[in-house]
Amino acid sequence: MRDSRLRLIPVNLDVQPLCRLIKIWGDFIMALDVGELARKMFEAFESSLIDKWPEVKDYAETEAKKMAESLVMIEKLILTDQINEEQAKLHFQIQQNATRMVLLTIEGLGIIAVEQAINAALDVLKDTVNTALDFTLL
Repeated sequence: MRDSRLRLIPVNLDVQPLCRLIKIWGDFIMALDVGELARKMFEAFESSLIDKWPEVKDYAETEAKKMAESLVMIEKLILTDQINEEQAKLHFQIQQNATRMVLLTIEGLGIIAVEQAINAALDVLKDTVNTALDFTLL
């Protein structure tokens, strides 16, 4: 009987600081970590939206977590051949649009500020996510 518990394997990946631990999910290696992805996006949101941070903080935390969860789910679906690259891109565009809409509901935040914040959040993840997926999603 196969051990179904989550096992952590330390690895040395200088190019991918968010992938220092590889999680084994079933028979598939999962390189992305929701907590790390969300933390990095949250920090990027804070830097980009510092002028409105008290009003934005709770929304930014929630949206960073949702986008991180979406990226990890995409990784799982790609690894299990449940979606292809095109479907992954469409899935993430939906999540990105949802985040955009949530941030635009905050009084005083304009489309340019929101776009810059989302771009900054995704930019800090680009190398890690694209490497983990083995195609360009971000």
